[in-house]
Amino acid sequence: MDIPEPQPPTSSSARTPGLALLVVGILLTFVAVAAITGLIARQWTRESAQSTATVATLQKDVESLRGQVRNLMADSDRTAVLPLAERVYFPVRTNGGTLLMAVAGVEEVGNGLRVHLSIGNPHSMTYKGFTLSFVWDKGKGTGVFADVLAPGTWTVVTVMLSPADPAGTKSLTITSASVDEIPVR
Repeated sequence: MDIPEPQPPTSSSARTPGLALLVVGILLTFVAVAAITGLIARQWTRESAQSTATVATLQKDVESLRGQVRNLMADSDRTAVLPLAERVYFPVRTNGGTLLMAVAGVEEVGNGLRVHLSIGNPHSMTYKGFTLSFVWDKGKGTGVFADVLAPGTWTVVTVMLSPADPAGTKSLTITSASVDEIPVR
């Protein structure tokens, strides 16, 4: 009878090399999943911080725009765009009350225009002297007038727009108006 030769004892890891590779694979997969999860979390945190900063900037911009709109609405009655070809009046608020303004006529003069403005005083008080600031397509100007604006009347004053193209200049914008004095009767 043949007696088998004794074999040296073998380790369990040598007997199951597939099990060791499986454990290493699971560990590598776990490390990879953890690394990817960490990268995703960092990216999400970065994007979240950027979104928060963007929202904060947009909120500041909206508040700024709201303030500008409020200012424009408050100042909208301080300005008026007077069409040169139409005879319509517009109210313009001054430091002493609202005046009415309209274009009474336009004349070509050299390289400019002479614009006659009708200034109406709808109040029961008298104004003595006033200043108008205005712009047109090619420039801006200021007119200082010593005229008396009597209650319930229209007064015609003249402003020069130079240079101005008669064909291209369609309107005159009053940007501000102020009265100098309100005499006591």
